[in-house]
Amino acid sequence: LGYLELSEQDLEKLEAALEKVLHDIIIGEDTEIKIDFDGSTYTIDNNVLFLSFSVTDNRLSILKIEVYPAYQNQGLARAIIEQLQGFAYENDLELWASKVKDSARSYWEKIGFVESERVGDFYNPEM
Repeated sequence: LGYLELSEQDLEKLEAALEKVLHDIIIGEDTEIKIDFDGSTYTIDNNVLFLSFSVTDNRLSILKIEVYPAYQNQGLARAIIEQLQGFAYENDLELWASKVKDSARSYWEKIGFVESERVGDFYNPEM
């Protein structure tokens, strides 16, 4: 699978949708979203959350999502994931959560994700 670069229009649309989520949940905070792209991975890192994802031929893979401690337990991660689900649906992409930690597995299952594949650790194949 090759990595795809989103069009500028799609990127702006996604940034605006994610900014709205942040603004709706965290009123009065600086909630600017800037999505950076390094050729394979999209990254958001502001004072509220860290999110990285990639887009390939038919898949949007959430690689990592972390909400800063001061903003946890407000539904932010779930709202961000819902926006990514909508974006994936509109663009005929499957949405995957990649590299899910065992400690977070129940969270992902609770919000509707189903384990379809478990890939071993590249550096430690016995895992």
